[in-house]
Amino acid sequence: MSHYIPPEDLDAVCRARRVHTPCPRCRGVGRAVDGWRGGMQVGMPWDTCSACWGTGDAEHAGDDVRQLRTDLAAADAERGLRWLAHAVGADLLSVRLALPHVTRQIERLRDRQDGIHAVWLTFNALAAALREMGGKP
Repeated sequence: MSHYIPPEDLDAVCRARRVHTPCPRCRGVGRAVDGWRGGMQVGMPWDTCSACWGTGDAEHAGDDVRQLRTDLAAADAERGLRWLAHAVGADLLSVRLALPHVTRQIERLRDRQDGIHAVWLTFNALAAALREMGGKP
């Protein structure tokens, strides 16, 4: 389904959506080819407009989806850190300080894997998760 709207129909669309000041990027539609994920999306080119966040109105933007994803990832990392601290019986600061060292050890083990791809993937995912929990070393 195409989200292209001919220029002669844009006024009617904006009125129907109660858009008073059309967003310059999406022209009031709320969707754009270069959406919030950045760049053109293969197979799914239309995405929420990253200028108005889907409202179509330049003066009344919706929630910033990028920031929401960032906030959710940070909350997940903090929950993971708290779980890990509880699991090893240590305080958060001690675990946070140990994570870069643990991550390096896991990466060394990952790099020594000779053939069991699932093991390599597991080490890689675990190292990435620990890096996310403790911040980049």
